[in-house]
Amino acid sequence: ETVRVSNIENSALGQYDIYVDADYSLNNGVGSNLRPFNDLATAISNSGSGASILVKGSHVISSEITLPHSLYFYGADDAEVKFASYSASNGDLMSFNG
Repeated sequence: ETVRVSNIENSALGQYDIYVDADYSLNNGVGSNLRPFNDLATAISNSGSGASILVKGSHVISSEITLPHSLYFYGADDAEVKFASYSASNGDLMSFNG
């Protein structure tokens, strides 16, 4: 029997709604466990309210991320979200008004 990528992406192997991996080098990421987004902002903008996002790798942000709705973030062992360098003016990593 043939196994399709969509079968794996939609199986129990995918326990989170969206996957984002800073080290994923292909540009055709769709947010699945096999083809994650490689950018945190893209993952957030493609999420729905209450979605769970698994974060992998080191995500360097240039400004505070304002969340559009409630989200759940889960981190792999190597996950980090950070500014390139410390500055008191950086603000928070993420915020939500609502």
